[in-house]
Amino acid sequence: MAMTNFDEQRLGPDQWSDAVAETDGPQLVVAGPGAGKTEFLVRRAAHLVDEAGHPPAALLPLTFSRRAAADCRERIGRALRNPAGTIGASTFHSFFYRVLEAHAPEALGWTDLPSILTGPEQINLVSSLLADGPDADWPKTFRALLGTRTFAAEVADFILRANERLISPDELQALSADRADWRALPEFLRRYRRALADKGRIDYGTLQAKTVEILENETVREKLADQYRYLLVDEYQDTTAAQARLLVLLNQARGNITASADPYQSIYGFRGADLRNVVRFADDFRPPAGDPVRRWVLDTSFRTPAAILEAAVGLTAGIDLPGAAGPVKPADHPGRVEAYVFDHPSQESEWIAGEALRLHLEEQIPYSRMAVLVRTKQRLLVELSRALERRSVPHDRPDVRLANHPAARIIFDLAQATAAVNPTEAAAPMRRLLLGKLFRIGIGEYRRLERRALAENGNWAEVVRDEMPSGGALARLLEDSGWANRPAASGFWHAWTELPQFVPLALDSRQGEYRTAWASLSQTLHRAMERNPRLTLTEYARLADSDDFEATPLLDYRPDGRDQLVLTTLHQSKGLDFEVVFIADAVEGVFPDLRRHQSLLQVERLHLEQSDRETAALLRLQEETRLAYTAMTRARTRVVFTATKAGDDLEQRPPSRFLNKVVHPAQPSAPDEPGDGQPVTPQQAETWLRAALSDPRRPAPRKLAAAFVLAANPHPDLRRPDQFAMVRPPGPDRGLVPEEFTFSPTNAESYDACPRRFVMERLLKMSPSKGQYAEFGSLIHKVLERADRRAMAESRASTLPEAMNLLEEHFPEYDFGSGSWPEAWKKRARTLLENYYEHMAPPDPPLLVEHKVETELAGIRWRGRIDRIHRTPNGAALIDYKTTKNPPSKKEAAASLQLGFYRLAARRDPTLTELLSQASGGIFKPELSATLWHPLTFGDRNERLAVLEFDPGQDDEVRQNLEEAAAGVLAEDWGPQPGTHCGRCDVRITCPAWPQGKEAYSP
Repeated sequence: MAMTNFDEQRLGPDQWSDAVAETDGPQLVVAGPGAGKTEFLVRRAAHLVDEAGHPPAALLPLTFSRRAAADCRERIGRALRNPAGTIGASTFHSFFYRVLEAHAPEALGWTDLPSILTGPEQINLVSSLLADGPDADWPKTFRALLGTRTFAAEVADFILRANERLISPDELQALSADRADWRALPEFLRRYRRALADKGRIDYGTLQAKTVEILENETVREKLADQYRYLLVDEYQDTTAAQARLLVLLNQARGNITASADPYQSIYGFRGADLRNVVRFADDFRPPAGDPVRRWVLDTSFRTPAAILEAAVGLTAGIDLPGAAGPVKPADHPGRVEAYVFDHPSQESEWIAGEALRLHLEEQIPYSRMAVLVRTKQRLLVELSRALERRSVPHDRPDVRLANHPAARIIFDLAQATAAVNPTEAAAPMRRLLLGKLFRIGIGEYRRLERRALAENGNWAEVVRDEMPSGGALARLLEDSGWANRPAASGFWHAWTELPQFVPLALDSRQGEYRTAWASLSQTLHRAMERNPRLTLTEYARLADSDDFEATPLLDYRPDGRDQLVLTTLHQSKGLDFEVVFIADAVEGVFPDLRRHQSLLQVERLHLEQSDRETAALLRLQEETRLAYTAMTRARTRVVFTATKAGDDLEQRPPSRFLNKVVHPAQPSAPDEPGDGQPVTPQQAETWLRAALSDPRRPAPRKLAAAFVLAANPHPDLRRPDQFAMVRPPGPDRGLVPEEFTFSPTNAESYDACPRRFVMERLLKMSPSKGQYAEFGSLIHKVLERADRRAMAESRASTLPEAMNLLEEHFPEYDFGSGSWPEAWKKRARTLLENYYEHMAPPDPPLLVEHKVETELAGIRWRGRIDRIHRTPNGAALIDYKTTKNPPSKKEAAASLQLGFYRLAARRDPTLTELLSQASGGIFKPELSATLWHPLTFGDRNERLAVLEFDPGQDDEVRQNLEEAAAGVLAEDWGPQPGTHCGRCDVRITCPAWPQGKEAYSP
C-alpha cells in the first residue's frame, strides 16, 4: 500500500539491478516472506564496494542476532568480486558496546568500561534491591510479592523496556502520576542505576540508552559518520525506540540508510520492538531538503508457494498494518498446508518422527531441510526427541545448551554439592555425580551411601571416603568449598586437576564429545569472567539453570556438518527456510500464548496509546498471529500443524484457533495408520514381519513366509532372531563365582533350596529388589540394635518407648513409597515392636547385639551375624529376628542351616567364650540354644510359631549340609530343584525345569 511521504515503487525480480544501484539517501525495502529483503541488502553492499568503490569498512550492516550477522557476512563475502576486504556485519548490541568502548571516556567521562549483566544477574540485582529497600511506596497488593523472584523478574523487565524506550526516571515519574501501581518505580529506577554504577555493571537496556546519549554528542556523531558512510539495517520492524533513535542520529551526517522490513513478521513486541518505527521511517529519516523517502516494495516471493502464502495471509485477515508490502506474488512451485489432531503427546511425537523419517527416505529431503517448531521448548520436545532417537533420526536435542550437556553438569554438580549448606541441597547433585559416567555406581549402592549420608547429617565427604575405594579425591573436593567459590575458570581448573576420574573419561574415544564439551565450557567460563571477574563457579552454575542465560560458546561442542532435523522455537526460526515445517503442540493456551498481557505491572502500557487491558490483549493476539504467519512462511513446500487433545496430565485442550483458519474441514483428525503399507527402513521391515508372524488373523502361508525371511536374514540390516531385544547370546556356565565370594548361612540356605534360583538371584542379580520388605527388615534391625546398645551401656534392658522414639528418628531414612504406604509400614513396625517388648524381650540386657561370627568348615571361611545373644542359666541363647508374617514350620526351623551355623560358630567365638567364662567363674558351659523370633505372628493363627528352636541333634547334619552347599557353589553346580517354593520364585520364567523356562535355552 502507498504511504504518505514515501516515493514508492514495486519491484519485480527483473527490476532489482537499477534499484540496487540507487544507493544514496534514506530507503526502506519492504517485502513479504521469501521475497529477498536480506538479499537486496547483500547486493547493495556488493555494489557499493565493487561498483562504487567504497572501502568495506565504510559500510555498517546491522542485524539482531549473531547467527543473522554471521549469515550476512558470509553472503556479502560470496557476492563480492574481490572479497579481500571483509564487511563487518554486526548485531545492534555488539555495535552499541563498540561505541561505548571507543567513546564513553570522552562523552560520558567513564574511566572503566562496565561489564554487562546477563538476564538472571539483572533479576538477582533487582531482587536484592527490592529486599533492602523501603516498601511504603509500593501498593499494598504488591508488598507481599517484593521478596519473590517472580516479581523481581517483572520489575527487571519493566526497567529494561523503559530504558529501551529512552524513558528517564523523571519521565517515568510523570507517566506514573495517575497510576498507583507504577508510583514506586521512578525512585526504584534511580536506586537501580546507582547500584549499577557502584558495581561497575550495565544491563542491555542501559547499554542502548547510554549509546544514544553518546550519539547526541555532535563530535562523536561526526567521527562515526566519517567511519560509516552507509547503514544497511535488516529486520527494521524489530527495532526498539532506542535502536531507531540511534540510527536516526547515525544517519544525520551522511543520510545514507537502507533498511528492510516486513510488518507482518514483527514478532518481538514483548522484547521492546516497536512496529511503529516502520510507519515513522519517512518522518524520522526525511532529508533536510524535504525530498520524499524512497520505498522499494519487492513483490515476488522466491520461497513461499500460493497454497502456503494464501493460508498464512488468511490467518492475518483483519489485521491492518500500515507499512506492509501489500499483495505478494507467490513462488511458482507447489505447496500444501495440513493439520492433524492426536489423542496424546506421545502419539503426536511418534507420528512427526515417523513422517520425518519417511520424507527423508522416500522423498530424499535432507533432515536439515525439515524443522519442528514449537511455542515453548518446555513441553513436547523431550518426548519428540525420544521418538526420533528410536528411529536414529539425527536432530537438535532439547538440551542443546552447553549448560545442559552431561559433561558440563558434572562440573556444576561438583560445585553445587560442595557449596550445599544442607543435605537437601546436596542430594540431587550427588545423585547425578555418583550414578553418572564419572563414578558409575549402581542404584542400590547409591541408596546405601545416601542412607548413611542422611544418618550423618549429609556428610558426603566422609561417606565417599569410607565407602568408595576411589572416593578420596572426591572427598577432598567436597570438604574444601573454597575452590567452588573461586573465579569460575579457576574453580573449573582446580576440579579438573584434582579429580583423577576425569582423565579416563576424557581419553575415551567413545566419549569424545565430553572432551570437546569441557574445552568449550572452559572457554565459556573465561568469557563470563571477562564480563564479571567476580563471578564464581557456584554462581555460574546457579545462573546456568536459567534458560536465557547462556550464549552460544565460540568453541562448538557438537559435531559440525551433520544433516540433522531442526527442533527449535517459532521465534528462533525467523530468518530461516526449510522444505517442510511442522508447527507442533499447537493447542490453545500454548499457541497462541496470551499470558503476557496479564503482567502485574502492565509494561506494555509504556507505549500503547490506549492503556486498557483489552487493547493489550488484542495486540498480543495480533503478535501471536504474526508469529504463526512467520513460522508458516519458513516452508517452501509443506506446512503441517499438529496438536494433541489431552496432555500428560489428561487436561483437555482444544486445538489452536489457528488450525481452523488454515485447514478444512474445521476439525482435522490424526492421519490414518498405514495398514498394510510398505516399510521404508530395515527396522520397520523387521517390525512388520514380526507383527505378521504373531498376528492370528494372518493366513498360515504369510506367517510362514514372514518366519522364513526373519530366519534367513536376506538383508544385511535385518537382525538375527538371537539379536532381538531381551534375547541374550548364550554365555558360559562356569566362572560365575567371584574369587572373594563370601560363604554365609543365608547363601547356603538359598543354594540348598534351589541352586538354579541361587545363581540367578544371588550371582547374576536377575531377581527384582525385595523393595519395601527389605527396607522394613533393615529398619527393624537398626531400631532394635540401637535400643539394645544404649541399654547395654547402662546395664539394663531396652524399653518399648525407647524403641518407638528410635523408630520415629530413623523411619525417614528408608524408602517406603508415597501416598498412604509409609504410614501403613510405620503402623506395621509399631505392631512388631509392641509384640516384641510385650511377649518376647528378656528382662535383662543382652550380652551382644549384631555380633559378627566366623568359623572354618572343610577349609572354607564362613561368616555370619547374630542379631542378639543373651544369657541363659546354662549358657546363652542365639536369637535371629524375622520381620515377616510367614514363619517356617517347626521341622524346618529345627534343621535350619542358619541357626545351626550360629551354634557352630558361637562355640569357637573368643568374645562370647570370654563373656560366658567370666559369668561362670571361669567355667564355660557350652549349652547354646538357637531360635528364630517372629514378633509379627502374635495375634494371628501363627502365634505358636513366634519362637522356633533349633534341634541340637541336627548339628552334624547341618555341618555336612553347609560343606555340601559350599562344594556345590565352588563346583558351580546350578541344577534346578523344583518344589513348593517355585510358586514364589521370581526367575521361574528362565528355569529349564518349567515349560516356560525351557524356551529360553537352546537344545
